[in-house]
Amino acid sequence: MTFRSSDRETRAYFKELHTDIKIDYFKSKATDRDIRVVATGFDKDQSVIFIHGSPGSGNAFYRYLNNDSLHQKANIITYDRPGYGYSGFGDAVTEITTQSEVVAELIAQYNLTNVVLVGHSYGGTIAAYAPLLSKNIKATLLIAPALDPDLEKYYWAGNFTQWQITRWLIPTSWNVSGDEKYSHAEALIKHVNDWQLVSVPVLMLQGDQDMLVPFENLEFAESHFNPEYFTGKTLKGENHFTPWTKEKLVIENILTLMN
Repeated sequence: MTFRSSDRETRAYFKELHTDIKIDYFKSKATDRDIRVVATGFDKDQSVIFIHGSPGSGNAFYRYLNNDSLHQKANIITYDRPGYGYSGFGDAVTEITTQSEVVAELIAQYNLTNVVLVGHSYGGTIAAYAPLLSKNIKATLLIAPALDPDLEKYYWAGNFTQWQITRWLIPTSWNVSGDEKYSHAEALIKHVNDWQLVSVPVLMLQGDQDMLVPFENLEFAESHFNPEYFTGKTLKGENHFTPWTKEKLVIENILTLMN
């Protein structure tokens, strides 16, 4: 239940697929920790960065690094968000701004240009805010992003991650997820007026059967992003797990944003 793959496991995974990848770590000034990055390379003039949700790690998007139509055109990059994977595992970073600063640092660290961000769930929130921090982001794809502070859903079992008497019983990745979850509404309130400032193309995919991030988040986004840049798409009958159930659709939309 760690939701992460070690460097050895990552290399073995891609070796079996005959895909060359690079594993690197860079020092984040925003979080004072090393951030692990897995990429097909850093040498192309276009890049796609995948930002995972909660709980999870960069390995959630490994399948996309093996996609020929993507990595022929761009550097395909995923990373472990602070608190997950091998980026300070167990030590949560609950501020959206700080998480987004890590994205901007990653872009600067590897001199990336023409970047398309792809963020899922909590990662979608970060992908939405990061364009305000880096001029090298050209577009962003939001997949079931949690944006509306009034729509945050809580489950009784999540309390176990917040009670000291039970926290030790819960897997570390779930504790980090709980720390993010129980501070997310407060963090989102701070940025309600920021979404209208985003001035790159924003495409949002939202399933109308999503039980984790309510469909109404799409309505919130339509009313808070600048309509000149925002496009929302309803996925009929789709749940929260679009990156894995609709991989072809996700790739098609990434390629559209790249072009």
